[in-house]
Amino acid sequence: MNSKMVHDTEDKIAYNFFESVINLRESIAEALMKAEKVNSSINEQISSYGFELLDEKLPDLGVTLNNKLVEIYQQFKESKVKVFQSQDKNKKFVIGLVPMLVINSLIERAVDAYRNEMGLYLQEAEGLQEQKEKNKEKIKEKSFITVLIIAIRTVFNEELAKKFYFDEAEVEDLRTKLEDYKKATEDIYNYDFKTDIIDIIAEGLASQNLSLEVIEDILNSDVVDTLEKLGLSDQMPVLRQKINQIIKSQNDSKKTWELSDEEKERANDYDSRDEDIITVTLEEDYEK
Repeated sequence: MNSKMVHDTEDKIAYNFFESVINLRESIAEALMKAEKVNSSINEQISSYGFELLDEKLPDLGVTLNNKLVEIYQQFKESKVKVFQSQDKNKKFVIGLVPMLVINSLIERAVDAYRNEMGLYLQEAEGLQEQKEKNKEKIKEKSFITVLIIAIRTVFNEELAKKFYFDEAEVEDLRTKLEDYKKATEDIYNYDFKTDIIDIIAEGLASQNLSLEVIEDILNSDVVDTLEKLGLSDQMPVLRQKINQIIKSQNDSKKTWELSDEEKERANDYDSRDEDIITVTLEEDYEK
């Protein structure tokens, strides 16, 4: 039996969709709490070493993602592009093709940053912290004289000292991983889907192993109208060229479009365009 579709205002459906990614936001928030806690603990240990301390307040990737999704929805809406068509009682959403590709691309970026940037950071930071604490606990079981001898040796033996204390190289490696996470979050904060929309559509369509005829139907029935509403109708030759390139890279024998010299030139101009994008720091957002 088909699920009964819920017909509601688009804003209401949009709200429900944003709420549907709450599990991801909560997972990110939990990871941030762990990172800030372990950073605080590490800072207590290294504060007397003269090392630069690790950040104990980090930008919230989940909040940044949510705000950007709302912003993208508003941009589509202002351009008269319908994003959310409907949803069923199980909160499965019917989303317009181009908005869906853009939204999926953004969420994938956020998931990648959460799993790889923050995930790798926590794995290393918590692992180092746990191992050093275990080594310290083992020492407590030794006699006073043994503990004293080991303490003296750590002053002159860097490798032995690393078993119990963070050295500068370890702290800097952790800081680099934190910067990777902050950079990934800032990229989402500054994300302008119109900059990448041609690549997003091309990859989304060409990756489905569809025939050129089916792709042509999709372009004519949906994509052309959406790009026109976004003021990007002049990018259709670029989109066709991108799809051609992806199809050729997958299977050189598959049929592709024949583009005119003018269309090829326009596509090449797009590839060589200046991508000097103005970015905005997140510091004001998360240092309050």
